[in-house]
Amino acid sequence: MLRFGLRVAVLSAALTAVAAAADCTDGAGRMVSGGIGEASRQALLREEHLHNFKLVFTLTEGNYVAGVDVEISPARGGTVLRHQADGPFVLACLPPGRYTVIADYDGRRQGRQVVIGKGLRTEYFRWPAAAGDFALAPEHRAD
Repeated sequence: MLRFGLRVAVLSAALTAVAAAADCTDGAGRMVSGGIGEASRQALLREEHLHNFKLVFTLTEGNYVAGVDVEISPARGGTVLRHQADGPFVLACLPPGRYTVIADYDGRRQGRQVVIGKGLRTEYFRWPAAAGDFALAPEHRAD
């Protein structure tokens, strides 16, 4: 009986997770950002299942960066989403399709094409450290 109860509990939890998964088909894209500090990072992790696109911003030396200007536009044209990231992580809920993503950190722009479908898609944008950036010394990097 205990095994049956445990199986029902596991199945119930799995169905709840599926029901709460990202439904981004309403056509109204939305973004949230943060991740500076442990509390903010944990809050975003709790919301991750409600989104289907994640951006992560770092220097090539490994430091996270914030204040990145993000622009996401559908390949077929239409509404462009703009957002200034409050931290190194951005979560977005976008209808499935092809998008152009532009990320601008301190005047240095990067762009790429992405395809959003079911599940969470993660893209990493990395910039080399500039004169004003604080980069980790090689002995403190995890690479």
